[in-house]
Amino acid sequence: MNARGLDADAARKLNAAGLLAVEAAPYLAAALFRVYAVAAPGLGTFAVDRGWRLYVDPDALGRWGPKLAAGVLLHEVSHLLRDHGGRQESHGAYDNELWNLAADATINADLVTAGITLPEGCVVPETLGLGSGELAETYYDALLSRFPDRQEEACASAHGPSAESESAGAGTDASGDAPGTGDGTCGSGAGGVRRAWELDDADSAAPALGPEAADLIRRRVAQEVVAHKGRGTVPGGWERWAEHTLAPPVVPWRQVLASAVRRAVAWRAGQVDYTYRRPGRRRLPRVVMPAMHRPVPTVAVVVDTSGSMGADELAAAMSEVQGVSRAVGVRGRGLQVLAVDAAVQSVSVVCDPSRIELKGGGGTDMRVGIAAAEKLQPRPGAVVVLTDGFTPWPTEPTTARLVCALIGGADSVEHARRSYPPPSWATVIEVVDAAAAA
Repeated sequence: MNARGLDADAARKLNAAGLLAVEAAPYLAAALFRVYAVAAPGLGTFAVDRGWRLYVDPDALGRWGPKLAAGVLLHEVSHLLRDHGGRQESHGAYDNELWNLAADATINADLVTAGITLPEGCVVPETLGLGSGELAETYYDALLSRFPDRQEEACASAHGPSAESESAGAGTDASGDAPGTGDGTCGSGAGGVRRAWELDDADSAAPALGPEAADLIRRRVAQEVVAHKGRGTVPGGWERWAEHTLAPPVVPWRQVLASAVRRAVAWRAGQVDYTYRRPGRRRLPRVVMPAMHRPVPTVAVVVDTSGSMGADELAAAMSEVQGVSRAVGVRGRGLQVLAVDAAVQSVSVVCDPSRIELKGGGGTDMRVGIAAAEKLQPRPGAVVVLTDGFTPWPTEPTTARLVCALIGGADSVEHARRSYPPPSWATVIEVVDAAAAA
């Protein structure tokens, strides 16, 4: 473990704590040996910044002893691995104090389960009157609900005090390397703005770790967690974190679906055809010349209302009907919805998608709905099928562009694709439920 400003005795004690931490949680070793230790006399504890610098108070290190210091070291590294700083921003958690409590509770619960020694009185979900096994975001919302008056105050100071303003009252050691006073939190690596006592990212003596390198370490640790499950006990929180970290990136399916529909409709709208409904501009003696016209883009949405579609899937389907309507910008007869199970139950012209009544609940055969959609007037340029995927598909290419949106959990969608492979000539989009995929 690289260090800056620690004397030989403190460096030896920190290395001893690091070895005990690796022994207690070997799956976190890659992260433990990647942090850059910085001496922080007067801090009173350990803390981390977003550049993976570990701020160590030598007095606290000596007072705790190797075993307890190992627990605190694992605690701080856990903040970095779980990206609590970035997640606080994503969640809009403006109250730094409550967020720090929430993040500490999730980490400490797993450390206690693993038999790690932590300082007396450390925060766990039970001390906050909360249930176990939840995310920091859940704990934060629960804590914030208890203090409704803090919400407005937290939002007003969303950007937090600047590092410069925090410097008042925050001393530095004689060498100017580190702070003399902490703020009672785990540093910006756990959440909030950069503290006055944290080093600048461009500090060459203790270089900050970039976000790309940090993500690589997270993936490596996640792989170690998965591998260690077969050799020992890993707390449930770390298992869930590893599975989420190693999961394939979630495709923004709403954008993909809207883009696919736009392309299909643009293809249709871009066609130019002849019509005899009005005379052409060119005139020949005793010959009626056709005029050119550009078809109006139209979309047909086939919604699976069979018994295998649950309430959540139907709600997602109707949400996407509204999304298609907004994305394509067509209304009235330009956007029609067909409720289909093993037969076409209803056809609706979309004026207000939220008022469409979906009928059905029997078997499943989207081929019937697709065939009916192609017979509509005006003929659609794109047919969008919203289904759980457990349906036969056409074997011949359709006249309209076919977009198949498979809705449900990740396992269910994968099973459907294997059981009923969608046509190779269709555009297939997986509308995977985020909760089921996490």
